[in-house]
Formats: sequence, structure tokens, C-alpha cells
Amino acid sequence: MKAATPPRVDQTGQSQQKISAQLVTEEHGYKDFDIAGHPCVHRACVPHDIQKGDYFNVYHGESSKSGCRWDGDLIRSLRKFAD
Repeated sequence: MKAATPPRVDQTGQSQQKISAQLVTEEHGYKDFDIAGHPCVHRACVPHDIQKGDYFNVYHGESSKSGCRWDGDLIRSLRKFAD
């Protein structure tokens, strides 16, 4: 009997998901967004003066915070973020 092969992981799946961002506030030098449609990120805080290649905070899971690299566009940057 031949062993079963594990299913292939679709590496493009995340980039095809519909991710949206809703601006909540622009206080204290940051734009604070609620994120919907991302597999793990639910909030992002982007500094007003962010430059390409800088990192901004993303919040995921119950109480985790990580840095996500800015590539000039919030949604595109979030698509590249892996939990």
C-alpha cells in the first residue's frame, strides 16, 4: 500500500484573500486600523512618518504584537506578514 502524501500548501492563498482596513483613529502620531480578512492580524498601527522599509506594529492572536515591514501600502504589507 502506498503512503499518502500530505496536501500541498497553497503559498498564494494569503495574497488572494480579501483584506480590508478600517481607520479607527489618527491620534498620537499613528494611524490605528482595524483589520479584517487577514488570517491572523486584527489591528495595525502605522506611524504618520513611516518610510518604505520601516516596521510598524501589528497585533494578532489573543495578545501578541509583532513588527511588519512597510512596503508603501498597508494591505500589500499585511499580505507579506506571516504569523
